[in-house]
Amino acid sequence: MGGVSRQGPPLLTQREGAIWLAAQVASRKVFATGKLGTSETEALWFYLTMRTGETKYPYVSDIKKNMTVNAGLFPAKDQTIDEAIDEWANQMIAAVLPELDGVAEWNTLNPLQEGEILNHFSSKSKRFPARSLEPYYEAEQATRWTFRIPDRVKVAVVTPFALSATAQLGKQSALWPTVPVWNPACPLIPIKAHYSPYLSPDATWPESILEGGWKFAVRAVAEAVVASGAKVAIVGVGALSLPIAVALKKRGVAAIHTGGATQILCGIKGRRWLTHSVISTFFNPSWIEPLDMEVPSNRTLVEGGCYW
Repeated sequence: MGGVSRQGPPLLTQREGAIWLAAQVASRKVFATGKLGTSETEALWFYLTMRTGETKYPYVSDIKKNMTVNAGLFPAKDQTIDEAIDEWANQMIAAVLPELDGVAEWNTLNPLQEGEILNHFSSKSKRFPARSLEPYYEAEQATRWTFRIPDRVKVAVVTPFALSATAQLGKQSALWPTVPVWNPACPLIPIKAHYSPYLSPDATWPESILEGGWKFAVRAVAEAVVASGAKVAIVGVGALSLPIAVALKKRGVAAIHTGGATQILCGIKGRRWLTHSVISTFFNPSWIEPLDMEVPSNRTLVEGGCYW
């Protein structure tokens, strides 16, 4: 942090965070946890410092691009992008961040901004490193929270890669032969999330959801998870993830925002991890690349196509 002391609640170690997560799911607690992405942190900081005073400065182009293309936010038909980001930011600070039971601190680019936001709006949450959310980093099976989900508890996997994840169902032992991450007695239920129209105009949310904007997408996903009978959900839907997680918590479903790790947990490769010092070592012939129908047309706009 450039010599500036960290403020806020105690920061658990990676293992302590993993143990906390494992305890939550093992005891069937209903909770919500996750992390703020870089794009989301930048947008929230701009909103708090530049949009809530007497003068509302327009969002800079990078923030608008990152939130709509990279992070999946999209306005309703009667909104501008600036209005949609305002609406999202206001909901985040008023109704989402305060409901998080745990949150990862991980932002190396803007750690002070991340810390300020979390300390003000998620002050009661447990804090831990981002790797606590990713069970394959734990050496012991007992601290891999995905393995501690009780038998026969249905687990929803909320992701744009739902069809690819479906193709991987039943392969857990082949995908993870040396580092088992899933309790084999827990059914996995892929739940389809869609891409922003700014990322994939030809394969995006249904028109009824596009009309209402990102909040309609959050509601639709939460309803699909509840209808599936799942009591635990892992979520990887960009800026919609934490609102989805909190919506699920309010409906009795434990929700963990796992971000890009969602596809890794399902045995789906992405360019970001092909040379990763740890994750690339898990890849074997049972792993797949995302199915063609789940590759957005504008994928190269997101860090050169890092997820595909």
